[in-house]
Amino acid sequence: MVILLVAGLVAGVILITPVPGRAEMLIGTVVHVDRAHHSFTLKPESGDGETVTVQADTALPGCVTPGETIRIWGTFTGNGTRFEARDVRGMRGRFRNDPTGVRSRLERGLGRGFGRGGPRGGGGR
Repeated sequence: MVILLVAGLVAGVILITPVPGRAEMLIGTVVHVDRAHHSFTLKPESGDGETVTVQADTALPGCVTPGETIRIWGTFTGNGTRFEARDVRGMRGRFRNDPTGVRSRLERGLGRGFGRGGPRGGGGR
């Protein structure tokens, strides 16, 4: 039992620890923005409260403002405190809790999907 607990803790630490060069997605709150250098500081939702410096290749979208929660896809570099972003998106609007759209499509079939009604008429395809 103790061995399983220790193995689970080690696996948890491995999953939480950022690995340089591995593609990741971060969700967090923007702390500071430097639009001139296409970078900003993010406080991730998961983690120990340390901030991460995010560097984007292009101009930052309008959703990157202090206090906003955003999603970022990219890779960690260095010692895990720097993140090179390839995609930055805000958490507002209809994709806030459904970034892939799967939940919307499933709920639409159940008659609960974003107010668009449920199944229409009988029959198959």
